[in-house]
Amino acid sequence: MKVLILSVTTGEGHNSAARAIKSYCTENGIESDFVDTIGAFSQSAATMVSDIYVHSLGTIFKPIYKIGDWISDGLSRLGRNVKSPVYTVNKIYAKKLLGMIEDGGYDAVICCHLFPAEAITYLKRKGLFKLPSIYVMTDYVCIPFVPETETDRVVIPHKDLTDHFLKKRIPANEIAPIGIPVDERKFTKRVDQETARNKIRKMYNIVPRDPGGKWYLLMSGSMGFGDLGKQIRALLEQVNDNDRVICVCGNNEKMRKSLSKQFMDCNAFTVLGYTNDVPLLMDACDVLFTKPGGITSTEAAVKNIPVIHTTATADLEENNKRFFNSHGMSCSAETVEMQAQIAMRLCHDMTFRQKMLDAQRQNANPHVCRDIMLLIEQLIEEKKTV
Repeated sequence: MKVLILSVTTGEGHNSAARAIKSYCTENGIESDFVDTIGAFSQSAATMVSDIYVHSLGTIFKPIYKIGDWISDGLSRLGRNVKSPVYTVNKIYAKKLLGMIEDGGYDAVICCHLFPAEAITYLKRKGLFKLPSIYVMTDYVCIPFVPETETDRVVIPHKDLTDHFLKKRIPANEIAPIGIPVDERKFTKRVDQETARNKIRKMYNIVPRDPGGKWYLLMSGSMGFGDLGKQIRALLEQVNDNDRVICVCGNNEKMRKSLSKQFMDCNAFTVLGYTNDVPLLMDACDVLFTKPGGITSTEAAVKNIPVIHTTATADLEENNKRFFNSHGMSCSAETVEMQAQIAMRLCHDMTFRQKMLDAQRQNANPHVCRDIMLLIEQLIEEKKTV
């Protein structure tokens, strides 16, 4: 079996899901390729898409998302044959994508982003594509224009979202409530906390403090969003002398330099840029503060660490936060001061802390990649009998 895994770089969430599936395939001897769909045909177009995404977050993304959701709902009521602007744009490169699929000798296609799912839909409607295909959702909500896609299955994050997707007019027989894929090698295994801390200290030249302190990890997403200075100050006012606050700024070098300057005299604070050591940082910390991205939230739940969700940058992240809060897998609060107080409670109220950890174990599937590949095998067998 050989599978093609498609994504698009609009933040790292979609790519992280794609890489997790790719990693599972490699570990289990399944031939696979991971491709940035837009970048494969035009690097300049890929850069433009990424830049538009980054610059729209926090400004025009929310109104665009609302408009898109409204248009999507309206079009879906008219039936799947009605075409949206998103579909029209993505059909431009669809035949080039078909050539890649045919030349690569793939047996199935996995889409981790709306754009390639739209291109596959175009090819299916033209009768040019007959391989098994699935679309993997990376947020806890049905995003705009998903209802017009026609992959064989839509992998959704949780069974409790089934009714939501049905209301969005996704056919019941196309819904697969499997979960959001995370890298099983990195997030299903734990390094004991002290070992993880010693490794982090050595890697980032962190001077040891008194033993027994609490570690608080703040993550702002791969692009580095949010007013972390305010968040950090609120937390530093609450922590003890032997505690540590670590902030990951992602690719936002301007933010990293600013925070380094603001807190240069604070021995309890460490700021990092982009890092591949997030799993180890999660092992080392006692509480994670993160914006409610679908991937990072799911990784934390699989890793099984307490989560405080900070300000969302888009409506879909508000839905992620709402889902996690309602299932007891995270907490959130209106102010950074209240968030800091919740963090203190999660560190010192073991009953409160354990309740959240239990909820995460009950609701997070650590083996999504395995289950996705089992679904692919099933679809391949079904296609053979048609």
